[in-house]
Amino acid sequence: MPHSRNRNRVLSRREQARLLRAAPRDFRAFCLACRESGARPQEVRVLAWADLRSEHSPRSLAAALLRGEAYFYLAEHKQRGRMDEGGPRVIPITPRLGRLLVRLARRGPQDGEIFRRITGQPWSKCALCRRMAKLREKCSWARKCFGENVVLYTWRHTRATAWAAAGLNLLVLSYALGHRSAKTTQRYVHMTPAMLRHALGQLGG
Repeated sequence: MPHSRNRNRVLSRREQARLLRAAPRDFRAFCLACRESGARPQEVRVLAWADLRSEHSPRSLAAALLRGEAYFYLAEHKQRGRMDEGGPRVIPITPRLGRLLVRLARRGPQDGEIFRRITGQPWSKCALCRRMAKLREKCSWARKCFGENVVLYTWRHTRATAWAAAGLNLLVLSYALGHRSAKTTQRYVHMTPAMLRHALGQLGG
């Protein structure tokens, strides 16, 4: 995958909806998890049921998921091939992602990796790349149209930009994305004209 500083693509709402509608059910679930959590694709690939946490009783985990009060807790995680520093990785779970997790929990045993292929096998990196390539082809999205390919990491950039537009400060945004440096986080936020208009509008006259 290209370095994040070479990625500037942010998906519009319409583009996100188009991708999700065109994706097969198993891959759609994976894409939704990437979009809603802002996590790295390699993190989403290894997320397990045992990683789910909430501030409430384990018996009320389903309710916490639906309210957006749960999260993934990764005691060990990697960043660019090295063990990350600064403690565990906490990945937020939005209510929409929580609803997806509740549905997935009802379909099968809550053991091992959460997001799996239709065959029941965990996703491999190669399988994800192939599926994303097929999805781009299905949507007729070629590199020449946008200057760069839409990849799984595009969901992460899109979520980071949306969080920044919603007013999330840089420190919290860095923590949510699992970055050690705010300088890294800044490369994930791509100001759009709509964001600029909104920010200037907040200043008043």
